[in-house]
Amino acid sequence: MNDAIRDVHKSGIDVDISTLTMHTPRGPMVQVDLKTFRAYGAPPVLRLVEE
Repeated sequence: MNDAIRDVHKSGIDVDISTLTMHTPRGPMVQVDLKTFRAYGAPPVLRLVEE
């Protein structure tokens, strides 16, 4: 995963990673949340899309 994040960063995109470890009867389960955004320039304009 680290190599993939480095490759993405080289293309001008930053990655924010959050992890959450949940302890279950079967052992620990890790949930990974990845968010990407432009490394340079203004952030993109986000629009709400209603269904």
